[in-house]
Amino acid sequence: MATGSNGEEKYRAFVRRNLDRVVEMLAHISVSDFSKRLDTSALPDDEFTEVLYGLELLMDDLAEARQEVDEDEKFGRLRAEIWKRAVVGPGSMEALVLELLDAVGPQVHATGACYFAIESVSQDAVCTREWIPDGEVSVLGMSIPRSLWASYAGKEWVELRRSDIERAGGEELARLMRESGTGVFLAASCGPHDIPYGLIVFADRNERREWKERERNMLFELANIISAKTAYAESAEAFRLQKLESLGTLAGGLAHDFNNILTGIIGNISIAKRADTDRTAAFEALENAEAAAFRARRLTGQFLTFSSGGAPVKEVTALGELVEYCARFCLSGSNVASAIEIEPGLNPVDIDRGQIEQVLTNLLINAKQAMPEGGEARISAENAVLDGKYGLSLDPGTYVRVTVTDTGVGIPRSNLQKIFDPYFTTKKQGSGLGLAAAHSIIRKHGGHIHADSDGRKGASFTFYLPCSTMTMPHPEAVKEPVKRRKGVRVLVMDDDQAVRMVIAKLLKAEGIEVAEAGNGPDTLAAYIAAAQEGRKFNLVIMDLTIAGGECGRETVAKLLSIDPNARAIVISGYSNDPVMSDFRTYGFRGMIPKPFEVKELLDAVDSALDAY
Repeated sequence: MATGSNGEEKYRAFVRRNLDRVVEMLAHISVSDFSKRLDTSALPDDEFTEVLYGLELLMDDLAEARQEVDEDEKFGRLRAEIWKRAVVGPGSMEALVLELLDAVGPQVHATGACYFAIESVSQDAVCTREWIPDGEVSVLGMSIPRSLWASYAGKEWVELRRSDIERAGGEELARLMRESGTGVFLAASCGPHDIPYGLIVFADRNERREWKERERNMLFELANIISAKTAYAESAEAFRLQKLESLGTLAGGLAHDFNNILTGIIGNISIAKRADTDRTAAFEALENAEAAAFRARRLTGQFLTFSSGGAPVKEVTALGELVEYCARFCLSGSNVASAIEIEPGLNPVDIDRGQIEQVLTNLLINAKQAMPEGGEARISAENAVLDGKYGLSLDPGTYVRVTVTDTGVGIPRSNLQKIFDPYFTTKKQGSGLGLAAAHSIIRKHGGHIHADSDGRKGASFTFYLPCSTMTMPHPEAVKEPVKRRKGVRVLVMDDDQAVRMVIAKLLKAEGIEVAEAGNGPDTLAAYIAAAQEGRKFNLVIMDLTIAGGECGRETVAKLLSIDPNARAIVISGYSNDPVMSDFRTYGFRGMIPKPFEVKELLDAVDSALDAY
């Protein structure tokens, strides 16, 4: 009995000991502690040991599952974080991409993560450039064979293994991968799959690396963010342009009406000044009033740069000379030094010299005001060949690139997207029209302008203008028109009586006989009647826009059908209307933008009368 009792006690102790081990392991499992392990090397080969072995395997499986859950939770938090950064993060795409890569890169167990922007596309290859940590674009890039690209187009992500690329003939890409020690790329396209904006790439040295599903998903999330931000930026730009067009329609109408008023004011002041031959005390007041009216004319000129449908009055111009002239004019006598770099052999451009001078003046004044304590303004002009529309809203071709850079206080990134909006300004005395006018002018010249700044120090403005297909003309002696005013008969058509009256008085003072008409039909009737009476008009001055009636373009066409030798001048408060920029095509012999000085009116009349 004693022996049996002893054996029973030993068995009970054995059971208790093993049950304690099982309970201990179950207790660790219940609190998700899967690191506990038992030394099973000294245990007998029995049922309890098998149970303990089974529990250890279960803990291994649970530990692996827990690690997967932790990784998924981490990636879930990371996904929420990067979308949050995309919504409230940096304004520029470059800064956003780099911030996202900084956040995601350490969580992806790979050699690195980077973004390649699509730079150019040809029949043979798709070429990229890489964004590097300081926000610039490096010379490091890829040239992907078009055939290889086509085989992956349309997929959410692709794996580019070095051996596969070498077999496909991508020598340059394979060389890049060898030099960087990269065995495999996991890439997702951002934007349209055929020709996207760029590629998000995870890289690893191990060519046999198998990417986990969450890593693929994270790559896809980054691609979605960049695609969404790019699409939003494009729609925002389209909306901003639509706002500018709407403002342009309003500004053009206001400027036209205001220019008519200014024409009456300036003309009557000129008449009053001519009458005051003794230069009485009133003469100085008249000159002050005239100067104020001309300042108002410059303001309406800025309004007109926003008007829709207008075209600059272009001529072939050497832009380098204009850049140097504006730099000297704007920075002379200031505490800002200038450094000008003009590329030898700079291509000529077709521009409205006055408008581009306004752009350069606005940019240089902006640079000078950004450096109240002094500094340096660097102005460069160089030829540029653009291969595609990537990054710039320009067609492929040859352009002249002009950059104005200052060493001032910089522009906050939050303001870069608004810098060209009308009336947006951070200056106490600024109108907010200068840069908006520059944007409108460059756009109407078929060019592009953008601003860049790191927000801490310095800013640069760059604009592109298409090169001219013409060569610079040789300077010729200017022929002065013969002044034939005595006995000349002029018919003036304008729906604004004050404008008609002023033009009539100014011409009559020169010995010119003047008749007036308020619309197209009356003008044609007066011209026909005068011809039948043998007192034909030598010249017709027509307003381009007639409220509720035939415009000057329609009236001159009818006039020339009646008398092919008729001579006409077009006048308008819409100084950048296409008819004004190309008046000869429409049958006019000259044009005068409103408001005008007496000399401008008389010079145009003399030139038109001297045409025959």
